[in-house]
This record gives sequence, structure tokens and C-alpha cells, in this order.
Amino acid sequence: MNKYETIIIISPDIEAGPTEAIVENVQALMSENNCQITKVNKWGKRKLAYEIGGHKEGYYVLMNYTAEPNFIQRLSQYCSLNEAIIKYMTVRAEKLPEARKEPLRIDDTTFKRAGMEDEEDEFDFIDYEDDYEDDYDN
Repeated sequence: MNKYETIIIISPDIEAGPTEAIVENVQALMSENNCQITKVNKWGKRKLAYEIGGHKEGYYVLMNYTAEPNFIQRLSQYCSLNEAIIKYMTVRAEKLPEARKEPLRIDDTTFKRAGMEDEEDEFDFIDYEDDYEDDYDN
């Protein structure tokens, strides 16, 4: 058995009751396939990094568990067939750090450690266009 971590993003359009039912269905699927669930972190409704299917928010659930490798295909099939699940991802978690209860948040100290004054510092981009113009001039 291998260690896995799966994050599921559920559509924000459905109510809390059906959201909990989806999480319970995934846990039941895991139990039926002899998976051992280590942790289930329900992060709640969060803003998506990019728009998915017209949604700007989603209900996040992070699950850590051990399972046989062939189970991942079953889980992927369940998630892709369930219309309420807008995105999911599973990774093998052999060397992943301890699961977080909350997603990481960027604060002022993050930018100071990176040598930037604040979030709005802009990066200097090199313009290579001039170098290529010399090559194509006849």
C-alpha cells in the first residue's frame, strides 16, 4: 500500500449538506477498497487560483490516506463522473510534509524574506527582441 494525498474542489453552487454527502461518499469509496484514511481536512469555501467552468470559488477538501495503486483509477473515475466536483488531484505522498489544516497565506514577511519590499515590486524583464532583429536584417 502507498501513501496518497488527494485534493478535491467541489462546486460552490451546491449547499453544505450535499457537499458533506460528497465527502462521505468519497470516504465510503475508500473504505470499500480497503484504504486507510489518515486525515480529512475540510478547508471550506476558498477563492480559486483561476476560473474553472465559470466558478471563481470552490469548496476544498484535502484527504491523506494509504491505498493500493489500482484504487487511484477508481477514485479518478468517481471524481470525473461526479458533476459537483469541478477539480481533483491525487499525488503519491511518500515524502510529503505533514498535511496543513489551512492553506498557506502570503503575508508581508514572505516578501521581505524574498528580498522584495512588498507585493507590488515589479520584476525587471530583459528585452531580447533587439538581439534577434540583428539576425534577421538582410
